[in-house]
Amino acid sequence: MIKKKSTKMIFLTVEFFICGYIIYNIVFHQQALMNQKKQEMMDLQGKIKYEKQLTDKLNKEKDEIKTDEYIENIAREKLGMVKKDEKIFYER
Repeated sequence: MIKKKSTKMIFLTVEFFICGYIIYNIVFHQQALMNQKKQEMMDLQGKIKYEKQLTDKLNKEKDEIKTDEYIENIAREKLGMVKKDEKIFYER
């Protein structure tokens, strides 16, 4: 009778530790997974911020390209064009 009780007690103690170990591993795994997902979210938020800044910059450039000043600047610098009444002087 005493032997049965001590065997049951040992079995219950082992079961208790096994269950505790399993629960600990599940919680630890979930915490690690949650930390990984938080890091991924922070990375994606950084990428979103960068893309928004790039979009703003490109929209600003798009608006500048439509101006007469920009078009005139490109015509002068890249194409060497001048207005009708302008005179060109060359240095030697």
